[in-house]
Amino acid sequence: MKKKIFISAGTQRSGSTFLSKIFNSLDCCNPPIIKEMHIWNAVENKLFDDRLFNDLNINTYNGVSIDSIKLFKQGKYKRYLEQYKYIRKIIYKLQKNLEEYFNYFEYLLSKNGKSITYDLTPQYICLEKETIKRIYNEFKKKNIECKFILSIRDPVERNWSAVKKAFKKRNNIQLAKAYQKDSLTDGVDTKLSLEDSFFKYSRSEYAKILSNYQFIYNNLNSCLEKNSFLILI
Repeated sequence: MKKKIFISAGTQRSGSTFLSKIFNSLDCCNPPIIKEMHIWNAVENKLFDDRLFNDLNINTYNGVSIDSIKLFKQGKYKRYLEQYKYIRKIIYKLQKNLEEYFNYFEYLLSKNGKSITYDLTPQYICLEKETIKRIYNEFKKKNIECKFILSIRDPVERNWSAVKKAFKKRNNIQLAKAYQKDSLTDGVDTKLSLEDSFFKYSRSEYAKILSNYQFIYNNLNSCLEKNSFLILI
């Protein structure tokens, strides 16, 4: 069976978790270390700088040492600390040398006869044509068929879902204290009321990028064959 990788082309709060569960249920799938790798969006777009690791922030979260995060010192969460740090090291390695991104997924597809893997990072909706072409062509060189998936939903519903998720995180007192998060969660200002936060977020650059379906469709359509990308609504 031909080796395949499925890459998300957007958008957040539009079913990427459901897609990952479908892929993970397949015997032929070898998933990445984490569903959303955040490689290309972090490197390419300044709006996602908080996802870009460097030598200074690789071992911190919101300026706080990962080792000091209270959540990781509590019972069942203790075992997650090393895994969390390991995931960040992998992502840092791929961001620092983009060639390693392709090598990483080639490695996943070489293990145990697996034929499918994925990177379902919704924020890839911001990718420029040149980046899409590069991803597609580099995998092609490795004899890996690259398919892009654009999963979209009504922009108003998407924004509302994003805001509600941010407030849910804020209201989880244990997580809020553990991670010492500020009021800005994924571009949502949780210091405001739910309604005011929704209207503010809907006017933000973050929401505009994640709802710009025409931009990513034009980029996919102009540089890929029709059978190389799929639109799910």
